[in-house]
Amino acid sequence: MSIPNAQPLSVAVTSWLVPGAASYNAAFLAARPSLEEGGCRIIEMGICCFCMADSLSYAPEDWPAASSPFMFHVHLPLDLPWDDASLPPGVLAGRKSVDLMRLLEGLGVRRAVLHPPAGAGTAMALRRLEGFFDVWTKAGLKTENLLLENARDLEWPVWDALLRWNVTSVCLDVAHLISYEHHRLLDMVPPSLVRLTHWSAPGPVPGRDAHQALTQLSTAQLATARRVTQTFPDALPLLEVFSWEDAIVSMPVLRDLYATRVEEGA
Repeated sequence: MSIPNAQPLSVAVTSWLVPGAASYNAAFLAARPSLEEGGCRIIEMGICCFCMADSLSYAPEDWPAASSPFMFHVHLPLDLPWDDASLPPGVLAGRKSVDLMRLLEGLGVRRAVLHPPAGAGTAMALRRLEGFFDVWTKAGLKTENLLLENARDLEWPVWDALLRWNVTSVCLDVAHLISYEHHRLLDMVPPSLVRLTHWSAPGPVPGRDAHQALTQLSTAQLATARRVTQTFPDALPLLEVFSWEDAIVSMPVLRDLYATRVEEGA
């Protein structure tokens, strides 16, 4: 689809587009003649901190420079210690996450994506999240800047409860929605709560997410993707692919999915 005279779509990218630390990836983008590609403008980078021990041991030179020409948020570790014998559930995970946020203060990082704890039942998941939120807020961090992602083992009663609590925001992963059959979130989550969307093609294996370029979306998957853009038009889209080549070919697809937004100059 061609959109003559359309404004670039504002997007975010991951901190792993080329091999190297987040600092190297930020420098790679900053050195380009333009932050625009395929009808998109890169305005933000999601710093991938998937492993807790590695992330907390990074040296200052591993983090991007504060002079980088875009904003930052962080994806919190996937291996957070939700349980500890000496602490209430969720407290240690909260403390480790706050430690990481403190390391990133110089970059102006305020928003964080969190995979909610899953697999231990609704009651335990909510206890863990209550402990996490308590630590987070006592550290002076805002719960609206904590974006819960629809991870693979999502438990629907947990999400029902969280939406009733109204204490957080949501990062909607479109590949997860497609591959893990999370479609009910399209009707379940108020649009105002979705502040970030993750974009990639899930790949050919049902129930898995291969983080492929958006050119790999099927016709049916594109229809679901377009519904996401219509339901949550104000969320910032992040291309959750992990190579510059995949990002480049994905940007025109994403721009076309947001045709209404770019026509309006958003």
